[in-house]
Amino acid sequence: MDKVVLITGAGGGIGREAAFQFARNHDHLILGAHAEAGEMRDVESACATLGAKSISVLELNLENEASIKDFAAGAGRQFGRIDILVNVAGYLNAGPLAEQSEEEISRMIDVNFRGLVMLTRACLPYVKEAIVNIGSNLGIIGRRNLSVYSATKFAVRGFSKSLAKEMPHLKIFTVNPSLTATKMGGFKGMKPEKVAEIIYNTAIGRYKAASGSDINVNVYFKGEGWKNFIIAARFLKKLIKRSS
Repeated sequence: MDKVVLITGAGGGIGREAAFQFARNHDHLILGAHAEAGEMRDVESACATLGAKSISVLELNLENEASIKDFAAGAGRQFGRIDILVNVAGYLNAGPLAEQSEEEISRMIDVNFRGLVMLTRACLPYVKEAIVNIGSNLGIIGRRNLSVYSATKFAVRGFSKSLAKEMPHLKIFTVNPSLTATKMGGFKGMKPEKVAEIIYNTAIGRYKAASGSDINVNVYFKGEGWKNFIIAARFLKKLIKRSS
C-alpha cells in the first residue's frame, strides 16, 4: 500500500533529500516549506520524476500557530491519514549567547522545538505508523556558541522519548545527524542524501530499534579530512570514546 508521507523543511537540505527518498518509493508526498516558490517547484518536479505517486506542496511557517493549524488540517483532509510524519525543518544562528538577539533566540526555539511540537500535536489524529523527528548530535553533547540550538535539539530528543510512551501504537524516533553539507551547515560535513537515507530506513522500520530510540548519524573531524560513521540506534558515547 502506498504510504502518505508528510515532510517539513522540504525546500532544501535534508528535507529535500528526504522527499526524494520517499519519492523513489512511489509514496504520496505532502511537503511543507517556508521557501521560495521557485525552490518548491524544483523539488516538486524532481519528486515527480523520481516516481512519487502524488505531490502536494503546502506553505508552512512554524513560527505561526495559524499556519501550523492550517497546514495540518489541509494535510489531513487530503487522504484522511498520514502514515509517516517527518519533522525536518530547522533554524540555526551561531554565536555566544550574550550576543544572540531575543528575536534569534525565539526563532530557534519556535522553529526547532515549539513549532515541531505544535505541528505534531495537530497531526496526531491522522498519523498511523511513524514519526521521525530530526535532532542533532549537538542535542547529545552540546557545543560552545550553539547553546540555544543545542538546547532545542536536547528538547526534541526528550519529546520523542516521552511521546513514544504516550503513543505506543506509533514508532517514534529522533535521527541525530552531525554536521551536514547543507546551507545551514555551511556546506561542510556528510552528504544530506546519506542522512535522508537513514531517515527513510528509520521510518519504514528497517532498523531494529525500540520506539523512542535515538538514531545517531555520526561524523567527526580528524586531521585534514572528514571521516564518517553511520551508527544506527546506538549512543554517541561510542563516538566520543573513539575520538578521545
